[in-house]
Amino acid sequence: MAFSYLLMVCAPVECEPHLPKTLARIEEIRELSPSQAARELPVQIRAVVTFYDRANSLLFVQDNSAGIFVQSNGPVPVERGMELDLTGVTEAGDFAPLIRTSSIHTIGKGILPKAKAISLDSLTSAASDSQWVEAKAIVHAAAIEEGYLNLYVPTTSGRAVRIRIVHFPNVDLDQLVGAHVQVRGALGVTFNKRRQYTGLIIHVQDFADLSMDVTKIGRASC
Repeated sequence: MAFSYLLMVCAPVECEPHLPKTLARIEEIRELSPSQAARELPVQIRAVVTFYDRANSLLFVQDNSAGIFVQSNGPVPVERGMELDLTGVTEAGDFAPLIRTSSIHTIGKGILPKAKAISLDSLTSAASDSQWVEAKAIVHAAAIEEGYLNLYVPTTSGRAVRIRIVHFPNVDLDQLVGAHVQVRGALGVTFNKRRQYTGLIIHVQDFADLSMDVTKIGRASC
């Protein structure tokens, strides 16, 4: 007696978690996978500007859950410390999810979040991308490039770290080399085509966000 068997092969189905109709917390956006963020999910958040560079339309905001990069269509009338109502959609970004904004409304003066302390030597620092951070460093080199004051910092990991300051006074660059500094800013990540991080940039609004131990200037070896 012949028997025939039907072999059924079931492909696994990827089950994505339920997503709210409108994302209202930055943490929810940052937890999206690249494929989820690429679906242009609606966003409506209230957050504080932690960094804004009008010349390059670099805008970072943060609410009480996390920080994120905001892509705008050209310059917007905001400045660091402003509280905003922001509407837009998600995008996958080249390294992490971001917001592409459709409208920005200013509420007034906000309160900057407490800076997250990070180690620039740690390989896990990239996880703090777009967050308002605080770090200690020793300046290896200093240069004014394309209108920005750039401080270059060596790390034990070998990855490049740059402190990029928008507003700064006339300074003696030689006096900055070897300085022990503490800096606050919005953390950016440099990356390759595979979304792997290669280095860090701390985006600093003003030279006043940098404090130096003047007793140690010039004492570090380069």
